Amino acid sequence: MRIAFPGFMRAVLFAAALLVPGCTLYFDEEPEPEPGLPLPTYQLVPSGNIAAPAGTVGVAWDGARHWLVTHEELGDYTVADRVSVFAFDVETGTRSNEFVLTNHTDRPMGATWIQGELWINYMLTGAIVSLDPTTGVETRRFGIAQVIYELDSDGRSLFVADSSVGGTVEVRDLATGEITDELWTPEWHESLRGIAVVKPPGASAYEVWGGSLATNTIPVMVGDEVVARATFDGFANNMNAQFVFAGQRLTMLMNNQLYFFDVLR
Repeated sequence: MRIAFPGFMRAVLFAAALLVPGCTLYFDEEPEPEPGLPLPTYQLVPSGNIAAPAGTVGVAWDGARHWLVTHEELGDYTVADRVSVFAFDVETGTRSNEFVLTNHTDRPMGATWIQGELWINYMLTGAIVSLDPTTGVETRRFGIAQVIYELDSDGRSLFVADSSVGGTVEVRDLATGEITDELWTPEWHESLRGIAVVKPPGASAYEVWGGSLATNTIPVMVGDEVVARATFDGFANNMNAQFVFAGQRLTMLMNNQLYFFDVLR
């Protein structure tokens, strides 16, 4: 039996405890926590790579093929830049369903596919827009914080990698853009970059993967907890990359290259 009491009764209680078999006292000190089990490690196994077009700043997956967003600066800040959006065949490097946006002067960064529409983040002005992928027509827009690096979705909510508030994944309502939840881990060291959302086979909950400039491992979160870490020996010292899951295979955009990985859990 273990009993805790404040210090002013120590002398009396200590004497009494000697008369009680099996009684242990502790004063003002908390018991040492039991060490937790080590987190599992997911191994990323390379399965190929292909050069992405110059200026690629976003990658998404529509359930059958990848979509890329490229950014071309045409002049100073008074000149509208050219943003190209297209489906990309990762086997042949060919484009299809391409359209060009020239009605803005902002820098896109990050993309995701949600319910038949392509969503793009505009990093400097703090806006997320959804586009009809057949016409490029904007269908929705809402304002968010600046310094957003990546987007993804579980089909019901929008997940936003926000580095303006110390590296937080904001979960936002698709209709209003309002924040409904926030995810954070100190392992991102206030330098969150790419994120990816996936439901593993047989799982009941989605995982949120987040890479940062501070480490070459990727913390994997379910809810508010880090449940695993993904790693690949060939990574550099940081994860300045964008991610998307194509099914259960991870696609990584880094330095105008698309890298593909199988995940061994």
